[in-house]
Amino acid sequence: MIDDKFLAEYENLLYQTERPSRYIGDEYGSYDKDFNLAEGKFLFVFPDKYEIGISNFGHKIIYDLINKKKNLLCDRLYAPDKDFL
Repeated sequence: MIDDKFLAEYENLLYQTERPSRYIGDEYGSYDKDFNLAEGKFLFVFPDKYEIGISNFGHKIIYDLINKKKNLLCDRLYAPDKDFL
């Protein structure tokens, strides 16, 4: 689910970007888990923009394997494109 607080804070900036969907999350196939309930937490940081990182199959497989575990949480972070800086 898209965070309303995030949208309210960054709405003007998102309207100025070429592809705002790369910054709001909630894409098909993503997990929505409670951060506070997870016993183990992982963050995959990909040093390129969303479209490049999300197409990496190894990245997708490991993300899915971790999130299938009830007590683990994995999230992803990508570098912003030049339109968000």
